Amino acid sequence: MNGSALARFGIGVMVACCAVPAAALADTPTLNPSGTLTFSWRGDPARGCQAAGVCAVSGSLEVIPQDQSGSAETPPTRDIMIEDDGSVVRVTDPGSTTSQPHICTQLMPVQLQLVVVRRRAGGLQTTVSPFLAPSPGDCAGPPGLSLSEFTLPARRLPGRTEAYDLAGTETFGSGPYAVTINSTIRARRPAGTGNGLSGSSGAGSSGPVTSLKPHKGLVENVSIQYRIATAGGTVTTTFAGRPSPLCVPFDACGTSGTITDALSVVGTRFEFDAQRVVTRRVSRRGVLADLRSGRLPLQDSGVLIADTLSANVDWSAGSACTDRLRQLNALFVNADESQHHSNVVFSVATDQIEDPFRTACPGPGTTDVLGSSSALGQEVLPVRALGRKSLRIVLAAGGRFVAGSYAGSRGGGMTLGLKLVRLRAGTKTEDVFPGLP
Repeated sequence: MNGSALARFGIGVMVACCAVPAAALADTPTLNPSGTLTFSWRGDPARGCQAAGVCAVSGSLEVIPQDQSGSAETPPTRDIMIEDDGSVVRVTDPGSTTSQPHICTQLMPVQLQLVVVRRRAGGLQTTVSPFLAPSPGDCAGPPGLSLSEFTLPARRLPGRTEAYDLAGTETFGSGPYAVTINSTIRARRPAGTGNGLSGSSGAGSSGPVTSLKPHKGLVENVSIQYRIATAGGTVTTTFAGRPSPLCVPFDACGTSGTITDALSVVGTRFEFDAQRVVTRRVSRRGVLADLRSGRLPLQDSGVLIADTLSANVDWSAGSACTDRLRQLNALFVNADESQHHSNVVFSVATDQIEDPFRTACPGPGTTDVLGSSSALGQEVLPVRALGRKSLRIVLAAGGRFVAGSYAGSRGGGMTLGLKLVRLRAGTKTEDVFPGLP
């Protein structure tokens, strides 16, 4: 989620890395895709579009691959990169007529890795790994994550040159929408290169395996664990379309709405760890003094947040869109050390998997509301406060934004009440890997 598991020093854990020779990568031929990948959606009465107010909504996103090449491959898979910097979302909103269309359009770059694999049951299948997932952007439509959760059939094309046909159609539901994905993608290697997928896993040439050899050393460390006694809060974002002509591209003229995130913590513990290699044994009191003075680096940590996201958006045509969904991968509370080790910076941050501002309704997304920041709310706590029997952390959210076709503000926040469960401090001999502080 936030890298804290990797950042916790790794002392006593063997880290191995596999080196792939440069020649092996250079010799891997490329798969050049052609065709289109089209995503379309429409309000579905069977899925409650009337209650959500989106029965008159229909949209599409067409992805046309640019001249991309396959990435480095390890049998038995083939990776096909699909990238389109010019893909555009087009959504028809309620109230649209031939004489007065209500169309939301937005440039939404897409980058996907289509992975062709041989199934255990036989035959080939294509799965997707999104880098820039297909999304309706600020227009009405299914959340972007759902548009990247699909598979396609795959079959090997005849001929001397390795080639695959990924043509197919998949339909599924997402919230109040019915979604259709249509692929005419084909991928082919340049003539005279590549042998294609085989039925075996293929060991391949992975090069020599090297490892970092540890040595015994003294490690000064602190482990502080708190129980999350209370946690909760609400962040409310209000927005409206900007004056014409700025509101026109997203069909936001006369549109206004409210987005509410009701926050709750997933989990019961919040841990703080700090470690460093030393040349002499340090007492428990000395270790705590080193932590509080900033001499002992604090590792980042965090807890996952669940948010119940509610939206109520009024279109200019007089109808309203409402949606409510629960997310588990949109936000987390992160605790990072400040630059000079004297403070702990707590923040309610976006996890970049799900968007805490986007629902089936139109409206601003994370980049609109937060800009280059990923934090909804923030609080700074002195490091010397760690170890107290109780902590109260208030992560206040607030600020205004102007972006795209929308302007608005957010307020509210989240409060954490922490109770001390355990505090361990001392020095002990452990395996130490080269390069650790």
